[in-house]
Amino acid sequence: MTKLQSLFQSVEPLLQSLSLKALVPALQCLLQVSSSSHNKVVTTTTTTNIVSFFEGFDEEDRSWVNSIWNNRKKTNTHSHKLFLLLVFWHQHHNSQNNAFSMILSVCWKESYELLDALLDVVVVVAHDETIPLPPQITQTDETIRIQDSHQPWKNLCLVVQRLQRPTMGLDLLKGGVQQAVRVTDDTERAALMGPIIHSLLPLLLPKNCEPVEQLMWELYEADSSPRSLLVITSVLCILFPVLLSQQEGTSLWTQAKVWELIYQCLQQGCQNVTPMKHTGLRRKAAAETTLQESHSQLLRRRGLYLLRVMEEQHSHKSWYKYVACFETAEMEQEPHLMDQIWGSVQELFAEASHNEAYKAMPPGVSFRWTFLLLARILVSPDLPVVRKLTLYRLFRGEAGIIRQAPQKGAPLASINPDFLFDVILQSYDSLSDSVGLTMHMEEDGKKKNSAEDMAEMMHDFLYEYILTLDNSKVRGQFLSRLLSNAVVCQMHHKTVVQLLECSASAMAKSGVKFPVEQQVLVNVATAFESLFSSGSVAQKYKDSLLENFAVVLHHTVAEQALSPQSILAVLGLYPLVDEDNTALREWIQTGLNSEKPGWAAGAGGPIATAFVDGMLLSSTQQESWNPKIGTSALDKVTAKAAVSFCFLATSAATESTSTSSELLWPAINKGINHAPVAIATPSWSMADRVARALLLLEYGCQAQLLSGMGNGDLVVDSANQMMPPPSNVERVLTNGFDFIHHHIIGLIAQDGQDVTREGSFRSGNARILSQTYSGLIRQFRIIHKAFPSSMALSSGNASIADKNLPLLVGVRKADVKTLQGLCLLYGALLAGVEINTPQALSAVNALLVMDFNPIRIPSRDDKQACRSLFHFARWGALSCLFSILASASTNDDERRIASEKLFSVAAEDIEATPAEAITLLFDCVIPAGKYLLTIGKGGEQHINCLSSVIKTLLKVTAECKTAKESLQMLDGICRLVFRSDLMLDEYTRLLDNKNTATPIRSTFRELIEMAGTKKSFISRTVLAYAVVGWLRTESARNQGLAAIPYLDDLEKLLLQKDDAVEDAVSHTTKNPLFPGETGIGLPVTAHDQSVTRGILLTFFAELTENQELPENVATSLISPLVIRLLDAVRPSAKKGSKKTTSMVMIGSPEYCTKMRGWQALCVLSKFLTPSLVEVVRDRIFEALEETLHGQIRYFIEILAIQCARRFPQLFVDSLVSNITRHALSLQTISSFMIITGNLVVGRHKVEFLPAITSDSTSNTLDSLISGVIPWLSSTQGFSRAIAQLLVYELIPLRIDVTCVEDNFDNIWYLRTIYKHLDENAEMKRLRSKQVDFFNQYHVNEVCTVRGILDIPVDEGGEAFPNHLVEVIKEGLQMVYEESRGGDAPTWKLLQEKEDEPIDLQNSATAVCDAVNFQRKIIPLDALNLALESFAERRLRTAAGRTKQNLIVCASLIDKVPNLGGLARTSEIFGVDSLVIPDKKVAKMDNFKSISVGAGDWITVEECKEKNLLKWLTKKREEGFFILGIEQTSTSVQLSNFSFPDRPTVLLLGKEKEGIPIQYLHAVDECVEIPQFGIIRSLNVHVTGAITIWEYTKQMLTKQKP
Repeated sequence: MTKLQSLFQSVEPLLQSLSLKALVPALQCLLQVSSSSHNKVVTTTTTTNIVSFFEGFDEEDRSWVNSIWNNRKKTNTHSHKLFLLLVFWHQHHNSQNNAFSMILSVCWKESYELLDALLDVVVVVAHDETIPLPPQITQTDETIRIQDSHQPWKNLCLVVQRLQRPTMGLDLLKGGVQQAVRVTDDTERAALMGPIIHSLLPLLLPKNCEPVEQLMWELYEADSSPRSLLVITSVLCILFPVLLSQQEGTSLWTQAKVWELIYQCLQQGCQNVTPMKHTGLRRKAAAETTLQESHSQLLRRRGLYLLRVMEEQHSHKSWYKYVACFETAEMEQEPHLMDQIWGSVQELFAEASHNEAYKAMPPGVSFRWTFLLLARILVSPDLPVVRKLTLYRLFRGEAGIIRQAPQKGAPLASINPDFLFDVILQSYDSLSDSVGLTMHMEEDGKKKNSAEDMAEMMHDFLYEYILTLDNSKVRGQFLSRLLSNAVVCQMHHKTVVQLLECSASAMAKSGVKFPVEQQVLVNVATAFESLFSSGSVAQKYKDSLLENFAVVLHHTVAEQALSPQSILAVLGLYPLVDEDNTALREWIQTGLNSEKPGWAAGAGGPIATAFVDGMLLSSTQQESWNPKIGTSALDKVTAKAAVSFCFLATSAATESTSTSSELLWPAINKGINHAPVAIATPSWSMADRVARALLLLEYGCQAQLLSGMGNGDLVVDSANQMMPPPSNVERVLTNGFDFIHHHIIGLIAQDGQDVTREGSFRSGNARILSQTYSGLIRQFRIIHKAFPSSMALSSGNASIADKNLPLLVGVRKADVKTLQGLCLLYGALLAGVEINTPQALSAVNALLVMDFNPIRIPSRDDKQACRSLFHFARWGALSCLFSILASASTNDDERRIASEKLFSVAAEDIEATPAEAITLLFDCVIPAGKYLLTIGKGGEQHINCLSSVIKTLLKVTAECKTAKESLQMLDGICRLVFRSDLMLDEYTRLLDNKNTATPIRSTFRELIEMAGTKKSFISRTVLAYAVVGWLRTESARNQGLAAIPYLDDLEKLLLQKDDAVEDAVSHTTKNPLFPGETGIGLPVTAHDQSVTRGILLTFFAELTENQELPENVATSLISPLVIRLLDAVRPSAKKGSKKTTSMVMIGSPEYCTKMRGWQALCVLSKFLTPSLVEVVRDRIFEALEETLHGQIRYFIEILAIQCARRFPQLFVDSLVSNITRHALSLQTISSFMIITGNLVVGRHKVEFLPAITSDSTSNTLDSLISGVIPWLSSTQGFSRAIAQLLVYELIPLRIDVTCVEDNFDNIWYLRTIYKHLDENAEMKRLRSKQVDFFNQYHVNEVCTVRGILDIPVDEGGEAFPNHLVEVIKEGLQMVYEESRGGDAPTWKLLQEKEDEPIDLQNSATAVCDAVNFQRKIIPLDALNLALESFAERRLRTAAGRTKQNLIVCASLIDKVPNLGGLARTSEIFGVDSLVIPDKKVAKMDNFKSISVGAGDWITVEECKEKNLLKWLTKKREEGFFILGIEQTSTSVQLSNFSFPDRPTVLLLGKEKEGIPIQYLHAVDECVEIPQFGIIRSLNVHVTGAITIWEYTKQMLTKQKP
């Protein structure tokens, strides 16, 4: 072994144990002592090979050096390399310049720490400007230097700093920041900025402040984007304090660019506020165009820091106040602490109202700055509670905007419309998704009895705001924002309804016209159309939106003449001819052109004609007309709007002598007269005009504006018979009929050719073809209905029937020609053509066996389209033909055969039938099924028939694609199937044979399963019809029997909680009415999520009214259901699971089951029998021992009182035996006291007291008194108060309290107690408050459907009754408050007077007293000036400080409050991580509430108790010191314990047991906290907090120099 290797071996333990910094002086001393004899002068400075350093050593040394240098497996490679470099440096100190250059060459790409440690050795020499540097440092290309890998850049900056080369440092700074602005990757930017902050700026400042500042402002002027601001502010946050400490600080205070930069920083995340409810497209765009929220937060905090350091030098009171408020908004997450700033905010707004000249330097606190502060709070994405509280204060005038005279701040009119919509209303709209709109506040430390509705507050606020708009320009700006796409389509529908409703009423109140631009109307029409077409708007909201939009329009004035297109775009939103919409009519008649009142009536005709001629469509909207597509959706909307315009323009118009029909007929006549040419021309060149004229005719007829004479009236002769229309009208009808006829023929390919001569159909042609045909058939029907006396229409339809009916007979395979005839025949039948019964029956039989044969149609798409059209026309014709058969007398056998055949064909054709014809198929199946069920004679044939009918109906319904039609079909199925006679028949068959088929019950279950919890509208409809079927039997003796087979379903549905009904779902209804005049209904206050079970509860309530209730209902339905419900709500420990004392979480499935189960039992209590009540009684007392929420206990107590008053003898013994037990929890004894109080003191004492006061039950009374008396000393004031009242009421029942006994007898103590209760003033006062408490328990009312469903619900949709515990607590508080005035000592009153808040406005005028709340100062460490990545920042706290090497292990703790408290403590003291037994705990509401969001800022790890020993062992192997907090024989007092300088794990024990013995063996040492009181244990959270602080204190002490 050589000398060098021997030296290395001797120092290797040193290398392993010391850090790089500590190794430098140690190795220096060592090498000086062990000086080597090898002295070789280095002559080259370009070497990069470590072996060449040791040329004076032998080959063995050089080989050994190379292996050490390149060995990457060793853990302490950097220490080994440092040793070798120091050996080299020591050997070549005489040629140090060259040696240093060589070291830089070798270490260029080594670690930053290694180079830093080495430079500590050569720092004196390094300051020599003559030292030659290697080429990597001396090259001048900045880009190469910066874009090289991160490590050389970091080393480069370090070398420049340690060499004290400021000129090179400036050069690097310029290139570095420019490159940092250009890069887009956060990691790249952080790698560039870290060395700038840590190396270059310490080198350049303070001597080079001016060039650095100039460089930053040049960069800012060139690029002020957020990305650039991140880089610039990193430097300025270090530069500003240096500048301000010099004489240049005043210039910063007065420079406009400084204030603009600060404003831009504070604006991040607050400007260009995007809606908090995005579509997917907007979310993507927003993510691409905005900074991450963490970057926005950084910029805001840096801006605040810059503003604060300037303000501190100039002591500006207003800016001090502003910074304090803004910093609190940035740093504080607790609402009650945020709520302290509003007094200062009011003062800032008041000052801003007199200080709008913000361009003056330095600027005052203007509206520009104050509204930015308000925006910062209102757009906080992660703090909905803070947003809600801020809006509450704002709406009340407590956030700087004055609502009433005494308040301070700025006027309401100071709010800009953009701020209103982008900030205030967007923030308000976001609340419904998170924290709701109900506000519970406290006054004088007490919660208000009634909640405040934020919706009402917003309405009043906006209403007043609109009335303050006194400027035309501002009103126009407000209106354009109100009617923008961002409001209509991207806010919640409820919010949009509220905004329009409020705006409409305020605009009507103001009486001022709001200017509107044409483009605004076009945009809002498009937005509404998009919104409505999505199908997500409930009909009630749609109606409200359109109604209020019309009012808004009525109070607008066009800045320029509106085009017909914009007017019709608005009218297209409304129903055809909205007669009741007065506002819309007035807008058309007077609002469009106030100078020419009759303008609209004169414009109606030209608009209709322009539409027919296609002049209202732009060139991009015009397309060549195609018979397959027919008229476009835009044409239909425009035609409807044109008809509405003509009606509104002439309706009730005093200036107009024309009628709407007179405005429409010229355009219709002009267009339809082109029909002969369009029919004769193969290219359909004129067809588009005819089709648009037919649309006007269709909508005019539908609106009943066009009929017989063309002026709205039919003509009748002397015999009161309708006369045909005039010849000109008949000609129009004839041409229109011929065109529709020809159009239908043109839809269908003939002889394999498409008559459009445009090639084969495109994909999806079947759907398009069916929709077009459906529209033509609808025109057939509407026009014929409007002109029933038209000879042209009647003869045309009759001709079609005569021609095509015979063609159907005997045809098994329909060809194209047959299909054309069938399509025309359906139109004629729908128009009401008369055919006789034999013809109808013959046609039915022919159509049922007919199929389509697509011969000579080559295209697959064409074949599918024609087949789809065939099924459409066939089922349409069959629906008409079956209606004819139903109204005529036919042979039952023939009709039965046809009906049976119909079902088999329908089942086969469902998938082939187009969506538009599914309703027609259903309309065939329903009457046929009803007929078959009517003629059924029972038996297997009847069951099979019923099964076939139901199966077909469900299959048809499943194919329906629209919600509205699905509901109609569901209603038809339920009406047909859930009939009382059918259901009772099925029950009877089940009694005879349990294995018999039950098609009705199967249908019920299939539909309920289909509904689940998300489609509650299905289950509501099904249950409504089923309940009527169960109840409305012919005989009262059969009532409820049919429900017995549904026992399993009833249990499930009574406990089921439906999902919340979205207001956006247009086809849902709240509280559906029961079908028919049944007299059954639900309370209108029933919550959406309780309607389903409410229907069932109504069923049981109706049963109780039946005096002849069948015995089977009681024994086979009620009793089993009660037992099942008792099992469902039974404590989990009684069900065989592991015993648990934890309380179920509010809103959890178990919570809902218990809540709804006990509520159902309350309603069913009227059915209880003596045998059943004993089971119920035992389960009640069992449940009362469970840890339950007061809301659930309320219903258990109600049921207990109901049982006790109905069956006192069966209940009293159990009550007495339970109340005399000693081991009762406070919750349990509270319930016992409430129950006993109601029975002894309340309204039910008349029914109950005889059970305990009779001679035979005197022992019972004694036991009850003896059970209550001990609770007179309860630690719980509530139980103690009721016990006093009970004892006061019970003692007179046992003894004569008026008798005075001189001698002590066996009951002397009762007289003493009674006398004390009777005469004590405080107890008298308490009893006077308790007199009416128990009368608030209306047991009979609560045990009804209305009583259950009328109870207010919480935000989770569950009942939230006002529990008597809370009522009595309020009474106790009132008694205490009353006693304070007279009984409280004087010193106490004086102390309270001293504690009253002081008016700080009139106190000291120092700047530090400018705010009356605790100021939150953002530390410099929180600004992340080096832009570290997330992985690097995990080593720091949320405030930017380095985390401590401490892990808190709480795996043995299971109580959420303790875990939440530890999370908060750990975050505050910078603990590295918190270990808990289950990470899901961190998502619980109570954890978040107690930890105040600390779980989001601290690393939370999971380690279950079963894995704890293994985890501790692993940490010990990793070098951690394991410290347990436990009292043991060897534990050390915490005050005497010194924490080691190594990573530490702090192990906390269980709440009661401490650290189990098996884990004590895994700890290195135990400590205990000194105690001086009687109680020998601390709460585990408090214990952990004390120990964490002691660790922190010791670490801080060790860090001091």
